[in-house]
Amino acid sequence: MGTHGRSGINWMMLGSVTEKVLHETDRPVLTVREKRGITNGASVSVRQVLCPVNYTDVAAKALEHAVAISECFDAELSVLHVVEFPSTDVKEEEEHGRLCA
Repeated sequence: MGTHGRSGINWMMLGSVTEKVLHETDRPVLTVREKRGITNGASVSVRQVLCPVNYTDVAAKALEHAVAISECFDAELSVLHVVEFPSTDVKEEEEHGRLCA
């Protein structure tokens, strides 16, 4: 899917179809940032591939696709694993801050 690289207020106001797809699908999605100044008929090159993973079967399959894409384009592959911690109530954090201060 193509992305336009919007950020800040433009992204907040317009939203991002690609972002929604990434959050709602259980399939690998290749996103490609728009590059200005490219004319029609120019060849596509992929220099970097980023594959976020966790400990799910879907992530393992996505990694297989990322490896294949990076090999196909001779691109650098970066694998990102993010550990999510359960959110805490703000009041608990504030109370903890008072006790530790």
